Amino acid sequence: MIGITNDHTRNLTTIGLSRLPPCAAARTLVYDASGACPASANRHCGPALRASNFRENDYIQLIWLKWPLVRDAMRRARAVLYAEADVLFLQNPWRSVAASWEFDIVYENDSLRPPVRMNTALFVVRSLEFAEFALAQRPATFNNSNPLDQKVIYDAMVKRGRFKHQSLPQAQFRSHCWVRCNLAPTPPSAVAFHPNCMTYPNKMRTVQSVLADYLAPGTATRTVLHPRCNGREIVL
Repeated sequence: MIGITNDHTRNLTTIGLSRLPPCAAARTLVYDASGACPASANRHCGPALRASNFRENDYIQLIWLKWPLVRDAMRRARAVLYAEADVLFLQNPWRSVAASWEFDIVYENDSLRPPVRMNTALFVVRSLEFAEFALAQRPATFNNSNPLDQKVIYDAMVKRGRFKHQSLPQAQFRSHCWVRCNLAPTPPSAVAFHPNCMTYPNKMRTVQSVLADYLAPGTATRTVLHPRCNGREIVL
């Protein structure tokens, strides 16, 4: 498993990986793009990138940075799981993706209804050819008005029609984009949670709340749906 962090997101990375069992943690490499990268066996220090909220500073450069890392990792591994700094793992993810080996990529899906909204904050790649294809979609220059990597790659992948792809099981790999419309506590079957569809200042509080709810069900009980749910609860 690989991930990327910097000074801006290090605290999220720490809590996000805290529940990985030793067998998974030992196979995890974090690429640290901060000014003061702490040396460790599972950390690679890279050129510093600025703190980047959504579409600010080095944001587009940061989200495309994952693809050369995935490509290089696939040259040495049979499968690569990538997770962004704000992904919280509640248990070992590898057991839950074992049924996905036939696909070139399986990914987080932000939507419970068609069309698919691929989110490259969390995915598993099983094909070096796909990793090279995804990297080839990277723009020549980085601008925060560019489309996100996930849209560029998904559209190109669908147009080519060659690669096998599928969403990760949403009951286990949970996205705040739709979890905010579900009042049920985090289930024991949950594997990971991604606090997307929110601004950075709210991410740490949300991750801590989800973790507390997972460890002690009912701790973070919600009674009000997010305004974007239009008063309708999603029931899995």
